[in-house]
Amino acid sequence: MRDGILMKIGGFAHINGVTFFGDTFKVKTILKNNQRKLKINWILTPRWLKRLEKFKLFKFLSILHYQWMVFDIKMKCLILFTILFYSLEGILQIPSTLSTEVNKWYFIIPSIFMVLLFGRKIARLLRYHGAEHKVINCYINHGIITEELVTSSSRFNKRCGTNLVSVFIILYSLMFLLEIDSLLITLLLFVMAIFINRRLIQLKNRKWDKYINFFQRITVWEPRCEEIQTAIIGFNKLYSAHRIYQQEMLKGAK
Repeated sequence: MRDGILMKIGGFAHINGVTFFGDTFKVKTILKNNQRKLKINWILTPRWLKRLEKFKLFKFLSILHYQWMVFDIKMKCLILFTILFYSLEGILQIPSTLSTEVNKWYFIIPSIFMVLLFGRKIARLLRYHGAEHKVINCYINHGIITEELVTSSSRFNKRCGTNLVSVFIILYSLMFLLEIDSLLITLLLFVMAIFINRRLIQLKNRKWDKYINFFQRITVWEPRCEEIQTAIIGFNKLYSAHRIYQQEMLKGAK
């Protein structure tokens, strides 16, 4: 690897940029008005929580803490709103006041409206998603990042959140068919989806990749040069910060 430094790498896309994250930092890179702005934040797991990782129960809490730190404020608000809405849905009995026919249009009409109103932004988001994947695949496969190598890299990645969501939807559909309505069971299904997705990631037989990554053909588009360049700048900033951190840690150890 470049400079002999190994780095854990993940990321997610925005409408106008990409966020990359490692073990200690996350870097958000936004392209707005032809200017790129970078924001770097610590996401280091607290020492007291790391000490508890030797216990399996607390290790899962450590994973949740890390994922929460990775998200930006908009994603955190969306997650909290979704949990709140789902919790209140049973109390307010929103679905029970709607007929089956209305229920169907209750989801279809807003979806069509969102696509028509925000079509260009959604397309740009999906292209940035592709740029994020390409940069990560390039780093994993080559250890260095160049625009040429990134462009030629695959836009598909088994660690993509799309795969996790796909597994969860399949599990949730079974629960829906069985007419089970429980927030606790839904949360358990999400945990199951995480473990199933991890097993799929660990599959060494590459012939299954095209099936595992099937839904990424919808959520991950081929990026343009500006999306690739924005992603590369963000990754390089993260890598530089990680390299400085590792060097300072080695100095402290001596």
